[in-house]
Amino acid sequence: MTAKGEGRPYRTLIGEEDPLRELVLYRTPRRWQYAIYTKGGVTDGHLLGTPLAADEGEAQAALVSLIEQLSGRTVAVVWRATQPDWWAGEASYAPSGFTPG
Repeated sequence: MTAKGEGRPYRTLIGEEDPLRELVLYRTPRRWQYAIYTKGGVTDGHLLGTPLAADEGEAQAALVSLIEQLSGRTVAVVWRATQPDWWAGEASYAPSGFTPG
């Protein structure tokens, strides 16, 4: 799996050395799309396995889970609606030992 237009594996764009900055999540007529902004650039794509009918909470959780799987780190996100079917999230890697909830 590589980042669009970069030819670099996602894991090199989403990792400990490349801090998260912002997440963008939006619903198109066909699927849920995302963009992950880091210091090193942007990684974008669509959420596999998340149905279009899913609510934003389910899609947000799926995106956070994807980032956690790729980075091996816990992610903290504060989401805000920016327009209908669009959300932006201020994202960061949680401190070591952090447990959400």
